[in-house]
Amino acid sequence: MEPEFFLPQPKPTAIVVTPLMREVINRSLSVHLLSALVVWFGSGRIGKTTTARYLVDWLNQRFDAQEPGSFRAFTYEVGRIGKDSGNEWKKAIKSVYQAVLDTQMDHGFYLRNPAEELARLTVHALRRMDIQFLIIDEAGSVVYRSNSGDKSYS
Repeated sequence: MEPEFFLPQPKPTAIVVTPLMREVINRSLSVHLLSALVVWFGSGRIGKTTTARYLVDWLNQRFDAQEPGSFRAFTYEVGRIGKDSGNEWKKAIKSVYQAVLDTQMDHGFYLRNPAEELARLTVHALRRMDIQFLIIDEAGSVVYRSNSGDKSYS
């Protein structure tokens, strides 16, 4: 008789929407039409990432290309940029472009153009896909490290 084995199964995650989550989401959505930059900050492990993922899922479930005012959202987690690699901003923009749009940025365009032009291309492509809400998770660590001169991104 063959022994019976059971593979471990992850426990299903249930998100409980708290009053703070509702407030943060409502405030973020209320300024959306103003094309505002919204920054969520605070100590670790307080629910920023969970709220972001919940909001993105909620918006994407309700997306209907035929409905005016409907739009898509995407959450992107900042990845590793090599130590002293140079052009960190260009690499970050290219990374967002490729992750969100699921396509490669033309390498020649990347080499010839400054970060601002790469950002314009990325925003244009996001608009074509009706992605109007982009949440960049852990973005503060890139900004902080870049401004402080610490090039050992993790």
